[in-house]
Amino acid sequence: MSEHLTEEDIISLITGMLAGQEASPDLLLGPGDDCALFQAEGPLAATTDMLVENIHFSTRYMNFWEIGYRAMAANLSDLAAMGARPRYGLLSLGLAEPPQAGQVKDLLKGMLDLAARHGLLLIGGDTVKAPVLTINLCLLGENPSPLLRSRAEAGDSILVTGPLGLSAAGLACLRQGLRDPVFSSLISAHKLPSPRLAAGQALAASGLAGAVMDISDGLATDLGRLSRSSRVKAVVEAPLLTLGRELRQAAERLNQDPLLWALCGGEDFELLFTCRRQNEKRLVKLLTQSAQVAPYRIGRVEPGSGVYLRRQEDCREISMEGYDHFR
Repeated sequence: MSEHLTEEDIISLITGMLAGQEASPDLLLGPGDDCALFQAEGPLAATTDMLVENIHFSTRYMNFWEIGYRAMAANLSDLAAMGARPRYGLLSLGLAEPPQAGQVKDLLKGMLDLAARHGLLLIGGDTVKAPVLTINLCLLGENPSPLLRSRAEAGDSILVTGPLGLSAAGLACLRQGLRDPVFSSLISAHKLPSPRLAAGQALAASGLAGAVMDISDGLATDLGRLSRSSRVKAVVEAPLLTLGRELRQAAERLNQDPLLWALCGGEDFELLFTCRRQNEKRLVKLLTQSAQVAPYRIGRVEPGSGVYLRRQEDCREISMEGYDHFR
């Protein structure tokens, strides 16, 4: 196979790598035909997400394995938000000329390494020539007890499964060329996020969660979507947001506001969820033990609409202030 690949070379390379995945008894026909076939029982969750070079990632500071891993993580996070168990995926890949074998292999290996950890098989897809590297994944998961954004009620607590703003801080460090070891966890949070699948499945099984979604575009925007779906008002208490030492150090070094990263930075891929106040401690204990995350309360749900941030005596609306592709 030549270093610069033809379309047939690419298909052969990818098909060969997919053949190395662990078999599933429900997969009736894998890659290589016009469609893949699988046997499904019960409801399926479906999600798709597109990542475009220089919009979602840059090859200047991420290698191809990391890009593949991150693309898979972003899609798995959507399944986590629904409480689904990952099963199958389809990959559409736009490659800029000239496609190189090593890059395609590394990209796919990053996806497959993370997919294998969570029991997901890639079973087909498509490849095309594109102006820049473009990745689109469509994932399917089993979803017997789906979690929804529309189930928050006044009086609920609002919680997240981990600290926010780390990915935005890591991206800022990468863009500014800060590679200091003190910022390594921030850079890792951006390059190698952990989709909260175990937490989502535990929330679904518990029956105690209200509304649930993942945080991809920033707390202000995603909580705004949850608020709108549930027709409630969400109040975030600024002192409750975890702003760790590394986040504060990076903000000081780059002259940024760490709270703004936490509220608007995006791509944390933590889960945002509500629950009745009397179930809060029980859920925190459950997720800590079963999913190895450290959820904490950041606010409350009230009658009304919109998302508000309370800082001491000041309370202002912050709805939809996170990332927007077209703003």
